[in-house]
Amino acid sequence: MKEKINKILGFLYDNLGIVLYTMVWLGIVSYFWIEVSGTEAFGFTLISFYLVLPLASLAVAVYYGAGEDRIRYYIPLICGVFEVLGGFFTFQFANMVSNGRWNTWNTPDLVMGLYALVPALVGLGIGMLIRFIRKKVGKQAG
Repeated sequence: MKEKINKILGFLYDNLGIVLYTMVWLGIVSYFWIEVSGTEAFGFTLISFYLVLPLASLAVAVYYGAGEDRIRYYIPLICGVFEVLGGFFTFQFANMVSNGRWNTWNTPDLVMGLYALVPALVGLGIGMLIRFIRKKVGKQAG
């Protein structure tokens, strides 16, 4: 039992950036369903989908870009998918619930993914630059 717990904790530690990004995303979606009323929707959208998630994707991409993990190449795509799903599980899903049209699904807005994909690509570039500089300085010092 202790081995399984250590294995799970090791996996979570190795994927700390994705775990934290998922927690931020879940917090935003949960906050929408618990607290946001009709008058707060505009502010919620600006803060969460155009500020918090893009900055979080930038930070996660810098973190993974500076490392040696192969997952770093998938981080922009993962962040973009989370952004699209965030828009779908908040406003589009609420629209379906309020209209009572469960049989017609609104398609997710794929353009929203760019608001996390582009900062993640920039963050990946910054992280890879940081890794390159660390290796270069390490060779000169050693």
